[in-house]
Amino acid sequence: MKKLISLLVIIIMTTSLSFGQTVKLKGTSFSLKVGDKAWTTTTACSIIIVFNFDEKDLTIYSAEPQQYDLVQYLGKTTDKDGDEITGFVAIDKKGIKCNIRWMKLNSQGGRLQVYVQYNDVSWLYNMNLLK
Repeated sequence: MKKLISLLVIIIMTTSLSFGQTVKLKGTSFSLKVGDKAWTTTTACSIIIVFNFDEKDLTIYSAEPQQYDLVQYLGKTTDKDGDEITGFVAIDKKGIKCNIRWMKLNSQGGRLQVYVQYNDVSWLYNMNLLK
């Protein structure tokens, strides 16, 4: 009976951790792409990025804070290089639709990136997990 109760407690704790999650990251560099032009040179930065999966939102604490409501989960895929891509449709605080991609670049040592993509402009942040 004790083993059953212990197993039940572990299952409940694991389930609550997987569903109730906030992930805090530190943005270390930034790049911008306008239209069909190439990405700009990467610029160093030091910002906080928070994915709050309970509230279904993303906040990027840049010079001008960016807030996005994650309105649709597009799924997780793995490309031919083994990189993991998780996509969302989002709405910014002005009500404009965009796409958010969270990438774990396993082909580059597990480097983390977040992309914010509108029709005519995109930007990305390279990130590290905060503990």
